Amino acid sequence: MFNQEDGLIMESRNGLAWKDPQIAYFDAAHYQINQPPPPPYLKKYGRFERPQLLFQKNKATYLFTTSQGGKYMTSSPFIFKIT
Repeated sequence: MFNQEDGLIMESRNGLAWKDPQIAYFDAAHYQINQPPPPPYLKKYGRFERPQLLFQKNKATYLFTTSQGGKYMTSSPFIFKIT
């Protein structure tokens, strides 16, 4: 379960006792995001970073994240609607 591509979420009611980690999101390839092959200097290509959630009415509705790659081979934003 633990790798450098998947994002994990862990839950705790008190901050001391934690449930087992669960996969919260996968890498870009899992979502069929088509990108050109990575250049050799990009080491985190296709891996989402800096995840942030938007909550509306106490429910997570969108995931905002970034990944190396995209048109300019820099940090490209991605927005996912949570269903």
